Amino acid sequence: MSLAVRVTLLRRLTRVDPARFGPRLAEALVTRSQQVNIRRGVVSRRTAAADQAIALYRRIEDR
Repeated sequence: MSLAVRVTLLRRLTRVDPARFGPRLAEALVTRSQQVNIRRGVVSRRTAAADQAIALYRRIEDR
């Protein structure tokens, strides 16, 4: 399963049970943020994925 598909599925599951699937989604987003590619579009997506992972971890900790 590709990383993009895994992130999409985990986003849906995280809405149902954030405590169970949130950490997995955050881990997938961190993995996506670490993918290295020189093209400008990938760099912006990489930053967005990292920002999403941080926000998700913060939401999980607040619960």
